Amino acid sequence: MTTPRKTRGEYRPIYEALFHGKDYRVLSPEAKLLLLTLKGLCGAKGIAVWPALVPMLSELTGLQASAVTPALEELERRQWIEHEDRIVWVVRGLEFEPQVSPTNRKHKAWIERDLRALPRAPIVDRFRRRYAEFLFGGDSEQPSDTPPDSLSHSLSHSLPHSLSDSLSDSLSHRLSNRPDSAETSAFPAKNSPELGTDRVSDRLSDRVSHRLSDTLCDTTTPTPTPTPTTFPNPLPPTTDPGGDGELVQSASGSHRQSLVIRANQGIATQFGEQPNPLQWAAKKTFEFADALEAAGVPLAFAEQRVFDVASSQQPSDGRPPKAMTYFTAAVVDAWEAEQVQRRVRATPPLATAAERLGREREAAHTRVLIQYAQQGDADAIAECERMGLEFRSLA
Repeated sequence: MTTPRKTRGEYRPIYEALFHGKDYRVLSPEAKLLLLTLKGLCGAKGIAVWPALVPMLSELTGLQASAVTPALEELERRQWIEHEDRIVWVVRGLEFEPQVSPTNRKHKAWIERDLRALPRAPIVDRFRRRYAEFLFGGDSEQPSDTPPDSLSHSLSHSLPHSLSDSLSDSLSHRLSNRPDSAETSAFPAKNSPELGTDRVSDRLSDRVSHRLSDTLCDTTTPTPTPTPTTFPNPLPPTTDPGGDGELVQSASGSHRQSLVIRANQGIATQFGEQPNPLQWAAKKTFEFADALEAAGVPLAFAEQRVFDVASSQQPSDGRPPKAMTYFTAAVVDAWEAEQVQRRVRATPPLATAAERLGREREAAHTRVLIQYAQQGDADAIAECERMGLEFRSLA
């Protein structure tokens, strides 16, 4: 069940039988840790997009990247997970999810909507075939976009369907387009029970739903149907013409993730490891990336500046930063200052008054010398030839 205004993310259940299962007990310690992490963060459906899978799991679990890769291969080999085209699927996650029912039409609509937000890939088709009973199939009735355990009863009755659908679809579409480089994996053997955890999109849907249900209380006034919001697909990488490499793009999940990783590394340097590190899919992280994209900040510059600030700059309250927007002004101001310095270095210095006077005297001397040479003065002709001055053509 969801709770209003939760501050610690979604609560996810795990059956005790998992830990006693033979297939689970034979896994290596690293594989067990990755399995629980993936299960905890792939949502109740057990399938999600993971950008930069290996670095992210390394950061979340504390394992070296060299240990993460073989553990993922072990999980995939033993059919606990599948991963393909930036998508990770905990294979039997939905099967052992107590909060989702194949007979609940709202649950089916929620799953259908989130699957539409995933990239088109064979792994999604396999998920659909395995869990066909959780989908509408050929049902002609238009499904509701209300996710289970996320939108409250009051919200479903206080909002017109068109507004609820538009908000849900917009949020899902925005989140589905955020990653652009990821590695992924697969899940359980036949008799192994599974866990479940709502992924980031589910948590954001919760916050949107609770905010709306709290504020939209008057159901007597008709609400106009809004035009559905659409978001463009992520743009191709943009390169800084100044030679600083790729510019920050808010739609790029890998950009946001690399910035968050550098921030968490800097915070750990100054304050030690944090129980609740900054998240790459948080709303404040999107706002931070939007500001950097608008300012045209190169990704490499932003990463270095974020780390420098996080590792050395003491916040006014003496506590670690809680959101990526803490770094916005520092990064944007530093980039603007860097651009000014580059323009200064690229601009030739202005001549001093003494230098200008010297040049004027030299020009006057040259003109007089050419005049004497043109009049046939032997010394002037010799000097013009020594200096390479052309005087005959000017005669």
